[in-house]
Amino acid sequence: MLTVCILNASNGGAYIQGLISGLAAQGDLTVQVIDSEPVRANVSGYSGVSVISLGPDRSTLPSYAAKAVTLATAYTRALLSIARSPASVVHIQWPIKFA
Repeated sequence: MLTVCILNASNGGAYIQGLISGLAAQGDLTVQVIDSEPVRANVSGYSGVSVISLGPDRSTLPSYAAKAVTLATAYTRALLSIARSPASVVHIQWPIKFA
């Protein structure tokens, strides 16, 4: 069985929702979603889909220092999760601008 890993940073928008539902409908593959905790509720109804949480939504954190630490931790978790994943395909959905 094929495993697809999706690294997502778009806060569970319409694109990721459609991608996950389309892949889950295939039935002959499993999907791992690496994202922040809020996406778990959006994909909980799909069979064969698991979520690896990178932590809380950073937009709710009070200070830039807390956001920076949480972001660094999330990047480390993302890289380790991809390295440990049995996925044959990794899709990176990262529409965040840094500048």
